[in-house]
Amino acid sequence: MPGTVRVLAFAGSARKESMNKRLVAVAAQGAREAGGEVTLVDLRDFPMPIYDGDLEAAGGLPEHARRFKRLMIEHDAFLIGCPEYNSSFTPLLKNVIDWASRPEPGEKPLLAFAGKVAGLVAASAGAMGGYRGLQHVRYVL
Repeated sequence: MPGTVRVLAFAGSARKESMNKRLVAVAAQGAREAGGEVTLVDLRDFPMPIYDGDLEAAGGLPEHARRFKRLMIEHDAFLIGCPEYNSSFTPLLKNVIDWASRPEPGEKPLLAFAGKVAGLVAASAGAMGGYRGLQHVRYVL
């Protein structure tokens, strides 16, 4: 359908029973019902090494980082479930953002993020409900 917004949805958790995976799945369904075309993925399907500039210099982006970044580029918006670990967001989510931020030869800087909108959701057993982690993700994005 012309004008349909393509949304990439994922949670920044690798846990099988993550509350944030469940939350982003519910939010993704809501985006579908609102007319969006949603691709819901699990970051477990994109295992990436911790970002390392030497590793990048030696071989470019790892295959899974390249695949995930391509998904980001192909979508208009992101819907991200943001777990809170020790008052911030997860190392997994930070690593995905770090790899996706790296330009490949001939590519404009930050292509995966340019012109995108991100909807952030969080679920946490803590008293703040994930609020502190959301602030950090928002700042980084």
